[in-house]
Amino acid sequence: SAAEALLVPNGQTAVTATLVVGGVALVVALSPGPHTFLLLRYALNRPRNGVASAMGMMVSIMGWAALAGLGVAALLKTYPAIHQGIAVAGGLYLLYLGLGPLITARFLAGDTSATARIATRSLASNAGEFTFLQSFRAGMLSSALNPKLGLLFLALMPPFIPAGSNLLGSA
Repeated sequence: SAAEALLVPNGQTAVTATLVVGGVALVVALSPGPHTFLLLRYALNRPRNGVASAMGMMVSIMGWAALAGLGVAALLKTYPAIHQGIAVAGGLYLLYLGLGPLITARFLAGDTSATARIATRSLASNAGEFTFLQSFRAGMLSSALNPKLGLLFLALMPPFIPAGSNLLGSA
């Protein structure tokens, strides 16, 4: 019957499943994290760079959704080293984003005050402007290498994909 076609494998209706996934996604989207600060960093530089960063994040999020639809969760469960590699790469990228400016500031602090002023002005004029592509790439890498985001999709989505369905169409 038509009602049975709307059931998700665990017996929930498609509407209930959509509301559950949507609610979890809303809570995740509203909770601050590295993405929030990265987006603010680029948006404060230029609003269009903030949009570029958000677009890059969305590309990676769609990638995680597609991977969940293809059944990558089973692969990560079978080979936990892959997940661990993603987590390490994500952690290293976050360290790079956070420590890069601190290392630059520390390096400049060791110079004489006149040299530090000139170097600071030079860095401010050169590094202060991000390109659209740099902003997009930073957003995309941030989401692609975020292990918590990957786990969210790979753990949350598979139970809501009907057995025997077109996996990418369901994702």
